[in-house]
Formats: sequence, C-alpha cells, structure tokens
Amino acid sequence: MSEERLKYIYNIDQADYYIKEGCIALGAGRHPQTKNVFLIFNFKETQSAYEKWCKKCVEYKKSNIMWIININKFNLNIQNT
Repeated sequence: MSEERLKYIYNIDQADYYIKEGCIALGAGRHPQTKNVFLIFNFKETQSAYEKWCKKCVEYKKSNIMWIININKFNLNIQNT
C-alpha cells in the first residue's frame, strides 16, 4: 500500500458512492485531531467514480439553484399581488 497513491475520503456519502461504483476500500481510520472517520482508496481506481461523483454533484447543485430561483419567483409573485 505504501507504493500506490492513496485517496482519503472523509465524506461517507462519497465513500459509499465509490463502493457502489465498484471501488474497494483499502482501509479506514480516524483523524488524530478532528476524530473524523475516513476510508482509504487507491487513487487510480477511484478516478472513474470520482468523475461520476463530480457530475452528480454539479447536477444536484443545478437542480437546487433552479428550485431556489423558482421559489423566489413564486414569492415575488405572491408579494406583488
């Protein structure tokens, strides 16, 4: 494990997504100061899952922004009537 590049994932939802995409967690740990839990993955093996995760996050943010814009338009229409 020392020769390969590792990726430490503290976001449990992201780690779960990686696992569902077929990535294998090499280990787990806890940060000594923050006590946050992390999973360890092989960097190269997670690249495809990482790209899909990023696209999923962008789509999620876009849908939330559109939802907020629509709610704000709705609120403006109510206030103006």
